[in-house]
Amino acid sequence: MFRAMSSRPKANFNRLHLILLLALVTIASAARPRELFVHCSSIRLDTNCSESSPCNSVHRAIALLQAHRQQPTTIWIAAQSACVEQTVLIDSAQQLTIAGQGGEALLCFAGTVGLKVQNSSLQLNSLALTNASTAVLAVDSSLQISNCSFVANQAAVSASANSRGLSVDVSFSTFLLNTRSAISVLRPGQSSLVLNVAIADTDFISNRLPTSGPILPDDGLITIGTVDFGRIDSARVVLQRLRIIHNTQLCLARCAPSTRSRPLVLVEAAAVEITDILLQNNHVAWKLFFSDERVVESALFNVRSSSLTACSCHFVNNAVTVVVPEFGGGAGGAFLGMLMHASGDSRFVDVVAVRNVVNITVPQNNPTQIAGGLFSVAADGALSTRW
Repeated sequence: MFRAMSSRPKANFNRLHLILLLALVTIASAARPRELFVHCSSIRLDTNCSESSPCNSVHRAIALLQAHRQQPTTIWIAAQSACVEQTVLIDSAQQLTIAGQGGEALLCFAGTVGLKVQNSSLQLNSLALTNASTAVLAVDSSLQISNCSFVANQAAVSASANSRGLSVDVSFSTFLLNTRSAISVLRPGQSSLVLNVAIADTDFISNRLPTSGPILPDDGLITIGTVDFGRIDSARVVLQRLRIIHNTQLCLARCAPSTRSRPLVLVEAAAVEITDILLQNNHVAWKLFFSDERVVESALFNVRSSSLTACSCHFVNNAVTVVVPEFGGGAGGAFLGMLMHASGDSRFVDVVAVRNVVNITVPQNNPTQIAGGLFSVAADGALSTRW
């Protein structure tokens, strides 16, 4: 009888030991990095996306990912073929990387949204994304983009925060021939959500951004801030070693009075660091209709921040054209810092302007002020320039 009673605790211990062992095996399996392979020229349809049997679309690889979304996963896309995709949904994926294998892999999205990312952590590396209405559309996610090119899209990268923090890191990439925006990162103005943005070693070249009506929140080459564009939030933004060259922004139909005129680059954040920025051969042209008195702040670079540090900003051969055909009700307007305007506690060191042209045409007998000229700093600030 003693033996029968003593065997029960031992059996329970063995059962508990087995459960813990299975749990540890499951956790270890989930944490083990997984690799999926895509070769879009493959004619095989039903594959497991292994290296020896790659699948022929990113859609197929993402479908296999769904059952293991918490597992760190890399999707390798062969650089030897072009992938034609339509709206790839990435939802609740943790530690997902999509990368070109053997070079830059081409993803063409046939005019649809490209990668639609929700509540995920995504890294993109060595990819060329083209022909999308929005190449990467991310909500409440963390994005790391490196060695990628965004070519001939309407919008390239558009990220927003609704219910959780947002992080966007772009480096060693190129934005070329996009027609609405290159990078847009927005969050609700009343929110306390964390927003961190870093853009470094990246080129913005020959993007053409026409606007024929009311300006949308994400219009503009680079737009970072809040949806209402008026509140300086707690975001932190770092811009380093950017080349912004041969871009054009046109608003020649009717810029609605209720919208703020959008510069090529608009940043609104509590802390902003700008280092080694070149703006060269860009052209901004606006036709503005005012229904009430308003202020136009900058056409190329506008920063609203409670703490701004800018070092080595070079403006070369840029052109700004503003036509004001009428002031409704006889109200006036003012133009501030048409190359660069900053609000808040700002420190500028080594700001260089060479051969830039600003042409503002207004009707006679209308009270218009040109304040700040090419550069202006509102509130507390110090400006060191070379001409």
